This record gives sequence, C-alpha cells and structure tokens, in this order.
Amino acid sequence: KNLKKLLWLVRLRLFIVDKEYKKALTYLNAIPLIKMKNRDKVVFLGDGAEIVVGIIQENFLAGNFSEVIKVWEIYKDLYVNKVGHDPFLNYLIAHSFLKLKFYDSFSDFYKKIGEIRSKYKRTFPIWVERIKVKNIMDELRIYKDFSVGDLKQAKKDIEKFIKNNPRSNRGNLFLARLNFKEGDYKNSINNFEKYFSNLKGSISTSQSELAEIINEYTGSLYELSNIEKFKKMGKAFINDVKKLNRKNKILKSSIERISYLILELDFSKDSPDLNLSLEKNIKDFLKNNPKSIYVDRSNYLLGMTLIRNKNDEEGEKVLRGILAKESAAVMLKELVNSKLTELKISKRTI
Repeated sequence: KNLKKLLWLVRLRLFIVDKEYKKALTYLNAIPLIKMKNRDKVVFLGDGAEIVVGIIQENFLAGNFSEVIKVWEIYKDLYVNKVGHDPFLNYLIAHSFLKLKFYDSFSDFYKKIGEIRSKYKRTFPIWVERIKVKNIMDELRIYKDFSVGDLKQAKKDIEKFIKNNPRSNRGNLFLARLNFKEGDYKNSINNFEKYFSNLKGSISTSQSELAEIINEYTGSLYELSNIEKFKKMGKAFINDVKKLNRKNKILKSSIERISYLILELDFSKDSPDLNLSLEKNIKDFLKNNPKSIYVDRSNYLLGMTLIRNKNDEEGEKVLRGILAKESAAVMLKELVNSKLTELKISKRTI
C-alpha cells in the first residue's frame, strides 16, 4: 500500500514539476483520498493546493481573470482551505476581482486578507514558482484606485507605498502609470524608464497589465512626438511579446496598434529607400493580422506604397479592393478615389 501511494505521489509531482497542472488535477481526482489516513491524505491535499495555484497563476498571467475566479470557487474548499492561508493566492484572487470590476467581491476579499493576523506558515512543499509580489495590501489598494479612476487617492497611496518601500521598483511603475493617467507624459516616460532599468529579469505581471504598460509608455512617447524612440521601443516590445503566447486579446491589440502606427510613421516619410522595406512590412502585418481593425487603412498604405515603388498595376488593384469593400470607411474610399483619379489623369497626360 505504501509503495502504491509513493508511486501515486511521484507521478503526481512529475505532472506538477512539468507544469502540466490540468493533467495533475485530473490524476489527483482519480486517487482515492477518502480511504487514506489523514497523515497521508494531507500530503496529497497539499499538492492539490499547489496544482490549483499553478492553474490560477497561469490564467492570471494570461489575463484569463474569469477563469481564475472559476477555478478558485471550485477548488478552494476541496484543496486550498484545507492546507492553510496562502497570501500569494489571495493576491491573485483579489486582483482578478478588480480586473473584472467586481468591486464588492474585491472589497470582501480584501477585508478577509486584512483580518488574517497570523503569519503564513508553510507546512507542505512549494512546487509552483510564484511571481514575486510583496506588499500585497498596498499594491491592491493602488490597483483599486486606478481601476475606479480615483487618481487623487492613487497619488496618496503611491506616496505612502514609496515611503514604506523606498527600494521597491514597483514605486517607479505606479508613479509612471499615474503620470500617464494625469497627462504628465514627460514624467511618465522618466518613471517607466527607471522601472525598466531596475528590472531584474522579465516583467512579472499579467499579460493584460503588460499591455497597459506598453500602451502607456509608448503612448507617452507618441504624445510628445518622440517618434524615433517610439519606433525603437515599439519594435523592441513587439519582439519581446513574440516570445509569449499571445492569447490575451488586450496584449494582442496593443502590439497590433504599435505595429500599425510604425507603418504609418514610415509611410509619412515617403522615402525611396524606406518604401521597399515598408512594402514588405505592410504585407507581413496584413498576413499576421488578417482581422485587425487596421486592415483597410493598411491596405491603403500598401496600395500607395506599391505605386511609390513603381508598381502601379498592383497598387491600383489593392486600392480598388478597398472601394469594393462595403464596410470600408467612406473617408478612406474618398482618399482612394482621389488617388485613382490622379493616376488616371497622369496617364492621360503622359
């Protein structure tokens, strides 16, 4: 019997270590825990809690906040609550409530976290590496301020956070985000860059927040017309995000927007040397983002760039495709008609 339990435990932990949390959970649910003695059962329950943490953290980082809450509600009594209080898990749940704008649920959960006076004592192995989050209560307060748009309170809470945690790089991030929301783009850039320069490793946050960070930093650069730096940093973010699994819609939208704006900026230069690479870049964008909200405008850029590159026939074909598309914007169609008329007159003159 002991050998069988050991084999169950080894196989279960292999799934966990390999980050195959769903397989681990399925396997654990098949183990007859009811028949076990409490001293044996608690070991499996501890691993079950770790599996739940793994599933929740994966969903949190991917921005699947509704799934975080769903998994929590299903398994909190079965595994998590039986092995004790986990402050990290509490942070993920509370933060997910905020992201979903479930403010009443957040407030109730936040209050429960605050009522836990005893220090967290870990009595079972940690198999799932946690993203690093310190000062849980302070951070959640700031995120709540941002979520409800209370910038005045956010400023107070950030000042308090920095005073209590002078060495925390998170203070730079919170300041940068506050600056952006207040329209103070110069200080937003400065504080974002302080945050980036002091990062150790990658940004440990959800893909949704990563998208917000990218949007706000590049948005600040764009607002101040720091175009070359916007392009440079935009391309760097695009390359970094390619390494991620871009299932998160907000992050995907953020990268699409930056990619498109870079195309627009390059198009505005009308440089013969740049137009050849621009043509390829537009085609790549359209291939990689066939359902993008920027498809019609990108096709216009492509048609115009083809014409600039002396490929009038293909360029006109692309432009006429916009006219044939019923959903294309009227203003865009007017631009296309104007260009096609110009080309027609030009050919007659020749």
